[in-house]
Amino acid sequence: MNKKFAIGAFSVFLFLTLLTPFWVFKDLLFPFVTSKAFYLRIAIELAFPFYVYLVLKYPQYRPSLKNPLTVSMLAFLVINLVAGMFGVNPLRSLWGNFERMGGVFYTAHLVLLYFFVLILGQISTRLLRGFLQALLAIGAIVSFDGLMVWVTKNHFLLNDPSYPRVSGTFGNPIFIASFLIVPMFIAAFFAFGETTLWKRLWYWFLVLLQLTVIFISGTRGAVVGLGIGIFLLAAAYVFLTPSKKIRLWGGGAVVIFAAALLLLFSFHNDLPKGTMLSRVFNLRDSNTEARLIQWGVALKGVRQKPILGYGPEDYYVVSNQFYNPEIFKYDPSWFDKPHNYLIEVLVTSGVFGFAAYAGILLFSVWAFWRAYKKGVLLLEEFCVLTCALIVYEIQNLFVFDTVAASMAFFAFCGLAAYLWHESRDEAAQPASKKAAAMPGQFPLVVFGIASVVVIYSLYVFNIVGMEAGKAVNYGYAYGSVDPNQSEAYFQRAFNVPFNFDPIQSASKYAEFASALAGSNQSPDLVKTELEHAIDAEKKAIGIVPNDPTAWQQLSNLYLNLSVVNKTAIPQEAFDAAKTAMQLAPKRPEPQIALAQLQLYANDVSGARATLEDEVKNIPLNYNAKMQLALIYYFTNDKEKAVQLAESVLATGYIPRQAREVEWLGQYYMDKKDINNSIRIYSLAVQADPNNVNDYFALAQAYAMGGQKDKALQIARALLQTNPANAAQIQQFIDSLQK
Repeated sequence: MNKKFAIGAFSVFLFLTLLTPFWVFKDLLFPFVTSKAFYLRIAIELAFPFYVYLVLKYPQYRPSLKNPLTVSMLAFLVINLVAGMFGVNPLRSLWGNFERMGGVFYTAHLVLLYFFVLILGQISTRLLRGFLQALLAIGAIVSFDGLMVWVTKNHFLLNDPSYPRVSGTFGNPIFIASFLIVPMFIAAFFAFGETTLWKRLWYWFLVLLQLTVIFISGTRGAVVGLGIGIFLLAAAYVFLTPSKKIRLWGGGAVVIFAAALLLLFSFHNDLPKGTMLSRVFNLRDSNTEARLIQWGVALKGVRQKPILGYGPEDYYVVSNQFYNPEIFKYDPSWFDKPHNYLIEVLVTSGVFGFAAYAGILLFSVWAFWRAYKKGVLLLEEFCVLTCALIVYEIQNLFVFDTVAASMAFFAFCGLAAYLWHESRDEAAQPASKKAAAMPGQFPLVVFGIASVVVIYSLYVFNIVGMEAGKAVNYGYAYGSVDPNQSEAYFQRAFNVPFNFDPIQSASKYAEFASALAGSNQSPDLVKTELEHAIDAEKKAIGIVPNDPTAWQQLSNLYLNLSVVNKTAIPQEAFDAAKTAMQLAPKRPEPQIALAQLQLYANDVSGARATLEDEVKNIPLNYNAKMQLALIYYFTNDKEKAVQLAESVLATGYIPRQAREVEWLGQYYMDKKDINNSIRIYSLAVQADPNNVNDYFALAQAYAMGGQKDKALQIARALLQTNPANAAQIQQFIDSLQK
């Protein structure tokens, strides 16, 4: 193979990885994540055979194990592999899931990206510079798009769902801020190294552009990282510079900058309310409190499995096993990440994985320092590159790594490795010890083998993966339109050669089947889909038995099937709910699921005890309180029921289902308390706009309260949309018009 061709093909595929932030394939499940991950993996795999050929054919391009950064990178990958294989869910550890797209397979691609950037610099400094400028250009385009959304008040190209915060093609403001950190500092790096004035000004303009978008994304972690990082950058520069004048005036500026930041964070309550400025400098909101509690949960997991952890992407086991009910005050979500990447590494890959990752960070800084001491970098360039690493890791204390941000970070580490390579002592390597080229056609043969492996990987792990994600997404989307078509899509997802996320696939199927149970579809169709969903959930649980959400969904499917068949609930439903409770002892959802089963089985006292225990465990679980109030009401403890329900509604709670408050509306009707009846039935129809009975009850309440116009308006609307009840509704209308 021609050397020029091999380098050209390798470079093209490597440069294509930089387009990762732009891709959003709406057909895929979780499109903002899966689209980028599949694309990045494909581009890296296409470059891989050419990389293998180059390192075998040309010894000067081979990475050196004398570089501690390279050793740390390889150690991080190997430890993740071992931790995943011996973790609590090897499937997810190795292959990830649709929502996050992480796992060892994904990490291996990022490590390859590191080696790709390193060899690119070894091949040509000009190519590496072009790659970094291309990364900067991508950051600039992303930033321009975000800025225009903000300037045009979300009327630029496509609407941003995060507005007034901006997220661009990332789907989450945090993700865009995480990505922009590296290209922003790359722009500053080029600015300090540029001698032409207009080019230097252009680079500083790009720094300002990206900094602005990070700020208007409203991402506090990134802002905190920037504040601390810039402070350390300035302090380091002032300390290391030989200029006494800069030390004097720069030191004062650093102190003023630090004081300004402290004042902004300390007195954030005095900033204009509702502004982005107020948001980014407020570190005491519900999100922050939830993260602090979650970190405590994660550290309990570290103490449980300190050596190799639970396995990459398996934090969900920790968050469920050690769930702290206090977090319910701030965020009731099912956490699958501790929202702190450093803690995530520690809890999922243990102290060894954490040590390897820390080595990556420390040896990257050491590489920058060596390059500065050898004259490869200016002092300003050393400070900027080190600052980029610090800022990135500080913001990682509040988030988890995402696809585009990880791509930028590992490419940045590749730059650090190249600078280590450039600052090495050539005289210390005797010519006799230099590696030799592989004999004959061996590199070409290995290139062919690598190409076959890549073709297999492209199909099985990417194309098939995308097909599974698309089928699940379409199956869920068609649920309310064409259930038969939805069924076909789900079956396609389950029948592909390799669906690496059986839990998410079964979960979406369960949601589809459960929604059918509450629709007006034929009972036979609903029964069939519920049975199929139960089978799918069982198969998923057989593969991943430690996910409480799957067990809870299984219990709910059994309940829905019993309702449709009008039969007793099987013991399997109770067993599934209890298993979910064992896997997530203090989470509210499994207990509520068990209470629902007990109610359907007429075990009212059991349901009451279950819900009372849940309310005692989590007093702020208003959903559980409303269900408990419902039980009180139907066990003739009506005053206690009303008192409990009204205490919940007084908090501003909005019912999720009409049945939560229908009984309360009827209670007030019986008491002739018309105003309260109107208030409650208004909440009921808000929760379920398609509930004819509640709308009719609301119309009757309006009529009893003397508001005939409103009663007639509702009744006439019901007459047009509900011909089955036309006679009753018309009789009501006639009574009002007499």
